[in-house]
Amino acid sequence: MRIHAGFRRFCCGLALAAFLLPGTALAHKVVHRLSIEGDAVVGRIGYFNAGWAADAPVEVRDDRGRVLFETRTDAEGRFRFVPTETTAHTIHANLGGGHVLDVRIEAADLPFGVAAKEEDAPPKPRSFWQTLTGR
Repeated sequence: MRIHAGFRRFCCGLALAAFLLPGTALAHKVVHRLSIEGDAVVGRIGYFNAGWAADAPVEVRDDRGRVLFETRTDAEGRFRFVPTETTAHTIHANLGGGHVLDVRIEAADLPFGVAAKEEDAPPKPRSFWQTLTGR
């Protein structure tokens, strides 16, 4: 009878330890690759040791959270966009199951043509009213 009671305590203790001790999460780390190809930003999103993320939604946002571009990855996790504004861009992808990617690209790291469009453009002529009021 004593062996049975000890075995019962052992099983209860084992069950309690399994319940209270944290286990290993079965999740994958999100990986990405970004590069500049001509005037476009090209990227690839996937899971570490689990392949590329197919048909995942991708948003490109500015610093104010405004969505500049939306797309989805192809079957091999690739996406592409052409930046049109000289501002920092944040690439946001929610792959589901708590897998989220947020990557920031500074304005200085954008393709050269984007920065040149606004910075190297000649100044706009001022109107008579702007000249008069000093604005």
